[in-house]
Order: sequence, then structure tokens, then C-alpha cells
Amino acid sequence: CPQCNVRNAYGLIHNRCVFSDKQMVRIQETPDEVPAGETPASIVMFAYDDLVDAVRPGDRVEVTGLFRAQARRVNPKITRLKSVYRTYVDVI
Repeated sequence: CPQCNVRNAYGLIHNRCVFSDKQMVRIQETPDEVPAGETPASIVMFAYDDLVDAVRPGDRVEVTGLFRAQARRVNPKITRLKSVYRTYVDVI
């Protein structure tokens, strides 16, 4: 940037930007299907654009999406990765 003398700086050009909605939804198994004494399993899902605010807490849903696994970093500043992955579903 010639004004602040910083290399590799980014600027936001408002009239060329495209924004989209994104919502994180956590779903879990229904209590009817969980054996007695066990905790229901849950998973994080990400909904985009038209699917944002489509569900409310307590709704029963059937989801189609992409199951993804993302490597976790030991430290954000270090490139070394953990052997544990963060899993989530991108809703289609």
C-alpha cells in the first residue's frame, strides 16, 4: 500500500464485494434413539445463503451435505498439525 508503506496489504473495494450468509448449526441425535445412560452424539453443520435461519431449536431435520474433516493446528502461528481432525458438515 503506497499510503501506509506495508507490503502485501489488502484493501476492501465495496462496489466489487460479494457477501453471503453463513450459520453454524449444531445437531444431535433424538433422545428416542439414544440408549439409556448415554449422551446423544452431536455434529456441527454450516448452512449458507437461503438455508440460513431455516431451522429452529427443537426441529427434527434430515440433512444432505458434505462431511468434511479439517486438520487442527497445534498453534495458529506454527504449521505443524495435530493428528486429531475437526469434523463438520457443509449443508447443500
